[in-house]
Amino acid sequence: MRRESNERLADFAVADVSLFWLLNALNSHARVLTEYERFPSRPPEQVWAELARLAGSMLTFSLDHDLDAIPGYDHEEPANAFPPLFDLITGLLEASLPSRVIALEMSRPDGQTWKANLHDIRLREEADLYLSVRSDIPAWQVAEKFPALCQAGSPDDVREIYGAALKGIL
Repeated sequence: MRRESNERLADFAVADVSLFWLLNALNSHARVLTEYERFPSRPPEQVWAELARLAGSMLTFSLDHDLDAIPGYDHEEPANAFPPLFDLITGLLEASLPSRVIALEMSRPDGQTWKANLHDIRLREEADLYLSVRSDIPAWQVAEKFPALCQAGSPDDVREIYGAALKGIL
């Protein structure tokens, strides 16, 4: 993304200009927001003002929102300002940092099976699929036990594997 043009300055390519400005916006507010986190007794309107400035800086990259998307601050009801402001900043970050990761919603048709539908066109031909596992047991046990307990494939393949009591991924 960047290279050093000399020993002290970073040089960004033309294609990286929007990411440079996003990084500039984030860095411009990070230190102040960190101080608000360290000292939470500061007045909430100061925190709101800094977050509103951050959102305003990030709106530069948005085609979907304008400055009216930043909620106003009411000291009597700060809950009306902060959650929508956090949601706006989160949405702007997600839009500004495109990800090639697609999270799939999984359903549980029975007590032993998880199922995800692969309707997204990006998941067709040349997609690599990764399965993430969360568990209360230590990671080394997950790495050891999960492959022996998991069967993954199309619904028909899984039924066939399960029916034959085979281990593995088709």
